[in-house]
Amino acid sequence: MVESSAALGSLSCRELTTPSPYRRHVTPILLVGSLAVNRDDITVNQITMSNTKQLKIMRGIPGSGKSTYVNKHYPEAYVCSADNYFEEVAELNDTSYLEEFQPWLVGKAHQHCWGSFIHAVVVMDEPLVVVDNTNVNKWEYENYVLLAELHGYEVQVIEIAFKAEQAEVYHERNTHGVPLEVIERMIQHYEL
Repeated sequence: MVESSAALGSLSCRELTTPSPYRRHVTPILLVGSLAVNRDDITVNQITMSNTKQLKIMRGIPGSGKSTYVNKHYPEAYVCSADNYFEEVAELNDTSYLEEFQPWLVGKAHQHCWGSFIHAVVVMDEPLVVVDNTNVNKWEYENYVLLAELHGYEVQVIEIAFKAEQAEVYHERNTHGVPLEVIERMIQHYEL
């Protein structure tokens, strides 16, 4: 966030610009009391200011609806996911996720996710970050919590409920081709 002070008559105000991974440009916003004036189209909107940086950690088995939940509830978030690695490689190679996925690359995908998270939290100081992985065991997200808290983030773990007897439903619903036996194993080992 870039701040600069300015005087407007007898009022003091700050100009804030917040870069977003979803915008190619930054829209300057002039804050005057509790009103925001968008200088691009001169509209005035009531705003609520929140200084709390947030980390949302998703937990759930493949096909349970984690990414759907994230897309619906946090469309403005900086999303870190091991899946992003395979999606980015597929985009570079003009292939698909399923063509690029190799089980022996899962560790590399999680390292990519961790690096993306460090960039979001330490370098970019993003206001809302989501880690969208299965996180079957709690140790899988402990380092995310530690680093986020060290950088002043409020942390919330969101678990997507599932029913063990519906493993086949999750298998059919998951978009990354996770085999049924892997989903069943994740259900068996899911740490409550």
